[in-house]
Amino acid sequence: MWRHEIIYKKNRLLPIIIISIILVLVLLGYSLYSQYTYLSKIVFTSYNESLNTAINSYRSYRFDKMFVSDTISLELTNLNNTEKNTPKNITIDELMYQINGVLIASTPFELYQLDSIYTSILHEKEIETKFCIVAFKHKTDSVLEQTGTQNKIKYKFYTSRKELDSERDVQVYFSNPVSLILKEMLFSFVFSFIMLVVIVIALIYQSLIISKQKKIETIRQDFVDSMTHELRHPLQGALSLSEILTNDKILEDNSLRKNIIGRLKTNLQSLETLLHSLVIQSFAEKLQTTANRQQGNLKNRIDEIIATCSISNTKLIHFTTHYSGDVSHCWFDPIHFPNAIKNLIENSIKYSNEEVTIEINAYIKDKMLEVEVKDNGIGIRDEDLPNIFQKFYKGNSNKKNDGFGLGLSYVKWVCEIHDGQVTVTSKVGEGSDFKLIIPLFNS
Repeated sequence: MWRHEIIYKKNRLLPIIIISIILVLVLLGYSLYSQYTYLSKIVFTSYNESLNTAINSYRSYRFDKMFVSDTISLELTNLNNTEKNTPKNITIDELMYQINGVLIASTPFELYQLDSIYTSILHEKEIETKFCIVAFKHKTDSVLEQTGTQNKIKYKFYTSRKELDSERDVQVYFSNPVSLILKEMLFSFVFSFIMLVVIVIALIYQSLIISKQKKIETIRQDFVDSMTHELRHPLQGALSLSEILTNDKILEDNSLRKNIIGRLKTNLQSLETLLHSLVIQSFAEKLQTTANRQQGNLKNRIDEIIATCSISNTKLIHFTTHYSGDVSHCWFDPIHFPNAIKNLIENSIKYSNEEVTIEINAYIKDKMLEVEVKDNGIGIRDEDLPNIFQKFYKGNSNKKNDGFGLGLSYVKWVCEIHDGQVTVTSKVGEGSDFKLIIPLFNS
């Protein structure tokens, strides 16, 4: 039962994995959004700081170009009128800034000079975007001048308004900085994409593992059912006969006692044969990786198999054999290769109706030894053909509980250790045709 619990837990694990991946993707998206918001604030701050720097540079440039007489007459009343909305208590620096603003306002205004300074500052900060600088009448929305041919309305983003001099304020309108921000986030996007791909691959891989595990569990359960079915009959028969032998009256009848003992022996031999077949077919491939080739008479071995199968079966079986080439002196594994042929013949009998026709051909072709087993059985469905050589696999048939699902995987393994292959063609209702093909060895 513990394996069923493991499968059940793995089935429950899939929704948890999906929810976890969705949570990771949400957190990943939130992280990218937070980074985008943070970089947006940095960009807007850079635009404002760059404008402040550009205004200071422009004022210094204009002040240096001014013609200053030996004495400057400045009416404080005019200054107060100009800055009547400013607080009464101002610092010396603020007062000097206002005085410089009045002086600069008296000089020719060069907005394109300010544009050039602002552009160079942005270039130093590696900020590349379209923008226009708009000059307003001081503390009003009246536009005096602007750079570029684009209307400021087309730019949806802008800096705060800054005082240029006593008569003008300036403000920068710029295009959507998303491309600039995304450029800065390129590494994050690449990393996130890689994480997403890894997560998707992990999900697919986990799904395949779970699917494979479920398939293995199904095959395992079928194997247990088949093994129980195959072993139960001879074991129950032996137990029943042993109970009969405890009857004193039976012991007095010698002929009846011998008959019961013979039947008991037959059941035990059947049980031993099944267990031996299970061991051979399940573990031979772990103990042997190459064929132990010996010279033998393949024709005689096939005839012996036919004789054994004819005696041990109640069905009416018609065998047809054909041998060509020197199949009486071939090199093959004397244990496994005949067992592989026997498996095919037993399958032909098992998966056929009451009257069975089996054709066996053994011949040499293009330096290859080929053994063909053809029957008139129920055939194999097309969807089962790709899987019939897998260990424990059994197709959907009326005889699902017969055998362990090891026979054909064993046949394939026998051909592989002989450096050969097994092929099959089949049609439902008409029969199957198996071919064992191995290289022809001289020694």
